[in-house]
Amino acid sequence: MILLTIIAAVALSGCGNDGENNAASEEAVAVVNGTEIPRSEFDQLVEQQQSLMEQQGIDFEAEENQEMLEQIEEAVLNQLIGQELVSQVLEETDYEVSDEELNEKRAEFINMFAEGDEENFNQILEQQGITQDEFDEMIAEQIELENILIERYGEIEVSDEEVDQAFDMQKELAMEQAEEAGEEVSEEDLEELKTVIHQQLRDQKLMQQQAQLIEELREENEANIEILL
Repeated sequence: MILLTIIAAVALSGCGNDGENNAASEEAVAVVNGTEIPRSEFDQLVEQQQSLMEQQGIDFEAEENQEMLEQIEEAVLNQLIGQELVSQVLEETDYEVSDEELNEKRAEFINMFAEGDEENFNQILEQQGITQDEFDEMIAEQIELENILIERYGEIEVSDEEVDQAFDMQKELAMEQAEEAGEEVSEEDLEELKTVIHQQLRDQKLMQQQAQLIEELREENEANIEILL
């Protein structure tokens, strides 16, 4: 899930500067510290959310669902403003990501989403329309962001108790699925599951910190945010 989060969120935040370049030629939905957020980005994300909900049977032509559509538009606008604020913070950082950090983070994703199979992972990126260089740039920005969060809020800690509690829940499910498939779960599999759980819990806390950062940046820059909708 964090892979898609990075692709969807970090990539968009990294593209936030495009609004400034398109300012003269494209209608904007908001201006954040002088940088315009293009309406095309806003419309695209709103349409994506609408499409997902329409697949669940929601009819946005119906009058009773108009309020829901307004809520989607508000959420998307807030998301884009938050991403632009994060993008501006990243531009100001002087933190340099090392090759070692980049390789370690890349390996982390390959292990988590492709069981260590780099070729399979590259296919996943290709399906998302993302090149190796683009993905490396995304995870470099994620590393920079994590560094900013650590400086602001301190190191992210995941306790053994938290891991054990989540492990007990997921272990039972893993055992049931293995039994249904006629397979056995080895001790090595269980240790790997613990490692994945630890990373998932850390990612959750990281996302919570990122949400807190965006909320604080929004408050700090409120006077320089103009909504044009």
